[in-house]
Amino acid sequence: MNFYLIIFTIFVSSVFALLEIQIEGENGWAKNLPTWKRPNPFKKIINWPYITGYHLFLNLFLFSVFQFPFFIGLDLNLNNELLVAEVLLTIFILEDFLWFAFNPKWGVNRFFKKEIPWHANKILYLPKNYWVGLIVLIGLDLLRKFLLH
Repeated sequence: MNFYLIIFTIFVSSVFALLEIQIEGENGWAKNLPTWKRPNPFKKIINWPYITGYHLFLNLFLFSVFQFPFFIGLDLNLNNELLVAEVLLTIFILEDFLWFAFNPKWGVNRFFKKEIPWHANKILYLPKNYWVGLIVLIGLDLLRKFLLH
């Protein structure tokens, strides 16, 4: 990622985190929102307690918005689509952490010290999901750099 893309990713992640704090308050993972919740069929890989309508449609909305450049002239090819996937996955991981960092009911210290119900499995103080995401990010980046160029 270039410098401007990194700044953009941090900015979008921050705004996204602040928006979700306004929506969810201190109760993450849509705990008290009027949305449907279904068992997570991927729980062994991604340790989300359940899939929610709120998160599904919010993430589909973001994915759709990030497809916009392809409709105004950016070449639709595997390299560009993988770059979009890398940026989105980075936003999702960073936004999740910033949700805790910016949330007055949580904060960074509590993130590292307290058991988080929807991030029950941690590896080296970080939720397992972050590590899975990092591995996927590395894989996407390697695919873009070595197989597509």
